[in-house]
Amino acid sequence: GAEWLALRTVYFSDRARRLNDELQRAEQSILQLHRTLYARTPANDRLSHLGTLAQSEYAAVRTQAITWLLELVPEGNAADKKAVADLLLLLSRDGVETVQRQAVLALERIDDPRAFERLLELLVRGQPVVRAAAARSLGRCRQRSSADVQAFKQRALIALEEALGDPHLAVVASAAASLGSLDYPDAAPILAGLLRHHADVVRQAAAAALEQNPSARVLSAIFTGLDDPVANVRFSLVAALGK
Repeated sequence: GAEWLALRTVYFSDRARRLNDELQRAEQSILQLHRTLYARTPANDRLSHLGTLAQSEYAAVRTQAITWLLELVPEGNAADKKAVADLLLLLSRDGVETVQRQAVLALERIDDPRAFERLLELLVRGQPVVRAAAARSLGRCRQRSSADVQAFKQRALIALEEALGDPHLAVVASAAASLGSLDYPDAAPILAGLLRHHADVVRQAAAAALEQNPSARVLSAIFTGLDDPVANVRFSLVAALGK
């Protein structure tokens, strides 16, 4: 009886694997068909077409739609950019984590206050992979049309500093990197403190962020960090001193 059950388990496992492989091949074929169709779609009709693709039952198609949406941003008018933002915000709620993460990363390219607010929300409520993506995007999210860019940067700084306490190191490292992208003087002391973090990946992120935006306010911490056992940390800090 036990041997028969074992054979039956192997049979169904193998069958499930083969079915999954077939589904993946079918999805790739469908994706290729959509690529061909999109290439033939007139420019004026593409945004409307992407609205349909954003609701496709295939995750690969929805992910591809995110890439195409971002391509429309530079040339789009105000109405088009709002429509793109609407679709990316929708996809940031996608039930498939890989699609959601890609949409969250795309939000940094959207000059819309709703994108900023969504990133703040996901930084505390998303799954770890999504929180890390939100942390990465938050410091790069440019609210160029806002009357008070500094207020956005201050809110981002507060949120990213809180994210440094996240239990997942990927989120902490992404938050550290994002502090460097924020281009905000008050981030330097926070990054300097991270040079003492126990995790190599976090210290590397902090050092790279300080290299990106060095500050004379934290020279002491940078000099101390030159004794770090990780070579990449030392290299980044030497580069920061050179600036």
